Amino acid sequence: MTWNHALAHKLEAFVSFLSRLQHTQAIMRVPPPSLPPPDAVEIQTEKRKLINSRCRQLKENLSFEGSKVILMSRDEIKFMVASARFKEGK
Repeated sequence: MTWNHALAHKLEAFVSFLSRLQHTQAIMRVPPPSLPPPDAVEIQTEKRKLINSRCRQLKENLSFEGSKVILMSRDEIKFMVASARFKEGK
């Protein structure tokens, strides 16, 4: 094989590799995700706001109606546990 012939053979192999690579990339290409219409985004935002406001309202109702559910902060719970243990002598 002459130098020119070997170079031409390697060039053909490289071109073949590139075409297979492009074909593989075309097969693997995933279409971009479609974005929801702006109205759908606004509806989802409004739903979240409504759910959050309902949760806040329920929490307030439980707090003010003398419910049996006790809402305490972490520090208040620690104090209650420490007080109970102190009374037990621990």
